Amino acid sequence: MPLLRRLSDPLTLAPREDELTTVRIALETLYGNKAAHAAYREASAAWPARLRAGVQAPDLPVQEGAAS
Repeated sequence: MPLLRRLSDPLTLAPREDELTTVRIALETLYGNKAAHAAYREASAAWPARLRAGVQAPDLPVQEGAAS
């Protein structure tokens, strides 16, 4: 997701709510793919708030064992 990479740049301003919604929707779309459901569901719930708090992509965790 190019938007996620852009939002994770240390020089990027705080993300807008519409950008956070876009990240959440993209993750929920991936969740519908049947692969690693729990990881995408968890990420769609947690990542927008973490991005809002200034967390960058390397520190956006996926539940261990959830993704394959």
